[in-house]
Amino acid sequence: MLDGVNGERCQIPDLDLSRSVVDVTDQYAGDGAVCLLGAQITGQLSMNGAILTNETGPALAADGVSVGGGMFLDDGFTATGHGDDGAVRLLGAQITGPLSLRGAILTNETGPVLTADRVSVGGGMFLDDGFTATGHGDDGAVRLLGAHITGQLSMNGAILTNETGPVLTADRVNVGGGMFLDDGFTATAHGDNGAVCLLGAQITGPLSLRGAILTSETGPALVADGVSVGGQMFLDDGFTATGHGDDGAVRLLGAQITGPLSLRGAILTNETGPALAADGVSVGGGMVLDHGFTATGHGDRGAVCLLGAQITTQLSLRGAILTNETGPALAADGVSVGGGMVLDHGFTATGHGDDGAVRLLGAQITTQLSLRGAILTNEAGPALAADGVSVGGGMVLDHGFTATGHGDDGAVRLLGAQITTQLSLRGAILTNEAGPALAADGVSVGGGMVLDHGFTATGHGDDGAVRLLGAQITTQLSLRGAILTNETGPALAADGVSVGGDMVLDDGFTATGHGDRGAVRFVGAQITGGLWVADETVGRAIGGTGWVVDGLTYDGYPTARFTRWLDFLRDGTASYAAQPYQQLAAVARAAGHDADARSALIAQRDDQVQRSTLTGRAKAWARFTKLTLGYGYQPWRALIGVAGILLIAVLVTSFVPGALAVVTTSTTHELISTPCTSIQTFQIAVDTTIPLVSTGAGSACRLTSTVGGQAVGWIGVFLTVAGWALTALFAAGFTRAIRQA
Repeated sequence: MLDGVNGERCQIPDLDLSRSVVDVTDQYAGDGAVCLLGAQITGQLSMNGAILTNETGPALAADGVSVGGGMFLDDGFTATGHGDDGAVRLLGAQITGPLSLRGAILTNETGPVLTADRVSVGGGMFLDDGFTATGHGDDGAVRLLGAHITGQLSMNGAILTNETGPVLTADRVNVGGGMFLDDGFTATAHGDNGAVCLLGAQITGPLSLRGAILTSETGPALVADGVSVGGQMFLDDGFTATGHGDDGAVRLLGAQITGPLSLRGAILTNETGPALAADGVSVGGGMVLDHGFTATGHGDRGAVCLLGAQITTQLSLRGAILTNETGPALAADGVSVGGGMVLDHGFTATGHGDDGAVRLLGAQITTQLSLRGAILTNEAGPALAADGVSVGGGMVLDHGFTATGHGDDGAVRLLGAQITTQLSLRGAILTNEAGPALAADGVSVGGGMVLDHGFTATGHGDDGAVRLLGAQITTQLSLRGAILTNETGPALAADGVSVGGDMVLDDGFTATGHGDRGAVRFVGAQITGGLWVADETVGRAIGGTGWVVDGLTYDGYPTARFTRWLDFLRDGTASYAAQPYQQLAAVARAAGHDADARSALIAQRDDQVQRSTLTGRAKAWARFTKLTLGYGYQPWRALIGVAGILLIAVLVTSFVPGALAVVTTSTTHELISTPCTSIQTFQIAVDTTIPLVSTGAGSACRLTSTVGGQAVGWIGVFLTVAGWALTALFAAGFTRAIRQA
């Protein structure tokens, strides 16, 4: 046993204290059990298996030491120190070869165990294979601030403990190879600074914490803001981080990672803040948080925070489970993903509050965004808030996708979203008891929008269960078999929607709404293709809360029967509007079906008389013009009226005794009266009722001065007026028909 070793500023070729036992005496207590301050060692420094003990200071004090070869403190090396200076001190040490503390056991109950700020290592630095460090205080158990390590830094399997501060403080460390803290690496710490601190660290190769277990009951488990990693970063294969506080369990703010970032299967927990805070992170490959990845956080910032993150390829949260009872589960506003974003195959997000369970406001996704089969829940706000999201491929929320939200913002929000290809909610189930189930006003879809095959949306309120106000859909909009329900407002509000292909509302499509705004609203909707709607669909509209289709345009006949569609426009719409009838007449006329066009326009006037606010006089005139002209679309009705008046005239002139007679003068100049012939009677009737027609019969057959003749004369006045009126109406109606033709 040695009672201290003092080699301060010595210059020697080699130093071997392997298997030495040094228990410091009072003489050397302040400088360390072994003191090598400023020593110059040309060759190797070895303390393998040595046991150094100092109850009042460092066990090894080697600040500024220069070693021309390697420095080996392994194979059971044990250092027990005391105080703020640390058990082993290597401040500013220069080591040309490797620095190895493999299997070393370092202990300091009142300060750091290894203080190696600014150490320079020409080879690798090894604190692994059972390396154990137990320290105390804010400076950390192991300190490597500003250290320069040319090779790798390995702490595989190391066990670091500090009950009052960090266990590893390596801010601004520079590692020329990879940094490995895996294979059972365990860090248990306390305090705001975090268990493992890598602020601004520069790592040329990979950074691996595979299977590591990091714990801090009062602060972050891993703090790596601004870290730069030249290769991959692995926090997977059982990686577990338990932190506390607003800074997050794992912090990667502004981190720069050249390769992929993997948290596959990781378990992150923070009961008072984010589980993962990676706002502004830049990842040169993919970011993988899947296959059992679990993040439990707390607070407004979210369980997983990726605000403004830059991901070069794919972002995968496939099967991940994210939970936050007081804020978002995933907050990724402004995230940029160069590949696809995958939140499917059992992805579950449970959040709380107005910010939403999953937030993707303004996110930029180059290819597909998939939430296939995902389950999103928020009892106090949106389940998915993706206003302004831009997706270069398709957006897929189908095959069991379930979103349960609450409030005016909607369960799923896609206001102003830009989807380059298809938007699919096939079979999705959306529920919101206090607002819309789907709010997608102004969404732009480059392909089709599919809400069919079991799509179910249950909403509440005047905004509608499904809102597509002003949406732009390049091809088809399909709600085939969809079930939409809103007990206090519209089931579907799609005013101003523009659809470049067909709109499909058949095969069991059901919309149950309530209120004056109608169950389904298509005010001003523009459908370039056809309108696919089944007789059963319009039948349900007729039997329930009406639809509002004023301004709806489409190409060709609706697929419902023509007469059924007319019934729907009359009995299945919330109020009278002229345009729906005129639209139907236009498509009928374009198809060459003029009779259908006239039927539609007559039905329009019937509905106007029945349901509009026309005055009593206007309604009376309308009824008269329908009777006489079919509102101008059936001028032959006026001819029937003229024929009827002619018949009345014939009957009157034929059956009133002595009304008509032919008066001649005899040879004795006496007036002789003889009855008119049947032909003459008919001709008189024609002359009386049909304007501009004269048979000449009146020059021979005339009214008599008898009572019958005078009666026929007065009746003839009224018949003449009626005949003129009906003839004028026929002329006007016929002229209009010719012009329309």
